[in-house]
Amino acid sequence: MVAIPPANPKERLLRAENILGALDKGVAVLSSETVISWANASFRRWCPEEPVGRPFFEALGISPSVQPNSSSFVAALSGFPSCFRIPHENLILDITISPVRDQGTIVELVALCDDVTASVVQQQKLNALYKAGQELDALDAEQLAEMNLACRVELLKQNLRRYIHDLLRYNVIEIRLLDRQTKRLVPLMEEGMTREAATRELYARAEGNGVTGFVAATGQAYLCADTANDPHFIEGLAGAKSSMTVPLLFNDEVIGTFNVESPTPNAFGREDLQFTELFARELARALHTMNLL
Repeated sequence: MVAIPPANPKERLLRAENILGALDKGVAVLSSETVISWANASFRRWCPEEPVGRPFFEALGISPSVQPNSSSFVAALSGFPSCFRIPHENLILDITISPVRDQGTIVELVALCDDVTASVVQQQKLNALYKAGQELDALDAEQLAEMNLACRVELLKQNLRRYIHDLLRYNVIEIRLLDRQTKRLVPLMEEGMTREAATRELYARAEGNGVTGFVAATGQAYLCADTANDPHFIEGLAGAKSSMTVPLLFNDEVIGTFNVESPTPNAFGREDLQFTELFARELARALHTMNLL
């Protein structure tokens, strides 16, 4: 067996740089004065100019008004890793500063930077959905008792329009409630649908009643990526190319459907489906609270 000689320091350094350069997270090496001496490709993509030789925040182009205080670097220079979050243009970055020791002495700092924009935006949207659900469900029994059916329906519609447009960003929607005796899907609210679609008779049946009827019959959400090749789709929006339909469930029973359509093919993904199902859950609870079932 032939022994493989160890790589020399220069080769080891080059290999380490290649590995760090391949990471999707930004990595930068800083001096004790927080000046960058090396940065990988991911970090450099966030910098408006060459980062080497510049202080950390200046290299990223972070305005002094949004920079965290210097305690994060002080902690790292004292031997303790520290973390903070900063806005960067239209991104949100999580930064971890760690000390690098040589024979017990801290000689450098390493900054590991992670783009957490997607997860933060998702959490903000989840929080907004939770708040919307609370507001939909905010009326107490005495307030409801003073409102007739038409007033309760109109109040719900006003709130729904606001949340659907501002929170979910949907422009073409249809909500129907299930008549348990006849299985008819009764229109409650629509926006952007053709008159024919809005007044169409639909029933909770897996065949012959479009995606809405299929969802009501099965209790399963349905993503239609291409309306031209979907056996269940019946046009609601003129020129619709994709749709998403979720059941309204209360106590695990289907009480209605929530349908969204788009003129763009494959407009809805799994994340859209997740948020719409969460919103549908809050809507179902509000329908129950307002005695509209």
